[in-house]
Amino acid sequence: MKLSFIRHGEGAHTLRPPDSLQLEHPRLTKLGVQQAADLRIVLSEAAPPDVIVSSPTRRTLETASIVSPGDVEHVVTPFIGPRVFPVPSLGRTLPCDRLLPKQHISEDFPQWLLMPETDPLLWRGSLNTMPEPTFYLHCEKLLTWCRSTQAEQVWLFSHDGTIAAYRQYITGERITRNDFLGETGIWTTFI
Repeated sequence: MKLSFIRHGEGAHTLRPPDSLQLEHPRLTKLGVQQAADLRIVLSEAAPPDVIVSSPTRRTLETASIVSPGDVEHVVTPFIGPRVFPVPSLGRTLPCDRLLPKQHISEDFPQWLLMPETDPLLWRGSLNTMPEPTFYLHCEKLLTWCRSTQAEQVWLFSHDGTIAAYRQYITGERITRNDFLGETGIWTTFI
């Protein structure tokens, strides 16, 4: 199975830090929308995915919706929600990284289905700052779910820190912030 982790386009929370980090549920900027549209063109040359998975933030759902080829399964899950990387010992979640409530996802993104999870804390944003060993348990749950779909190709729309953390888990390599993807960057692996 081919997994492509894709970072969202530019979000409004990145425009004027640290103040802009206080925005809740930031949208894509005009540049972020254009980045997603450009990515759609690039990805249209590749085989379409069987499943698209997104983090439950507005900016990732907007990016994934723009890039989506349409007639594929769309799933949203906190398993790939925002994650601070590396996780500080006393990490906290910023307002810009709060997850979009399930009701807002259903109303604003009706084509997206919620992936069933067994840990309600994930919907409260606990993935963002949980210790690595606990995070790795959730990584394995997501990878197990991906395998269960029997898809050949899955696109996962997420965040720079989250993608770096998954990359570290999957490859076993030590990843640093220097390895972060740029906006709408892609990291592909096979499982």
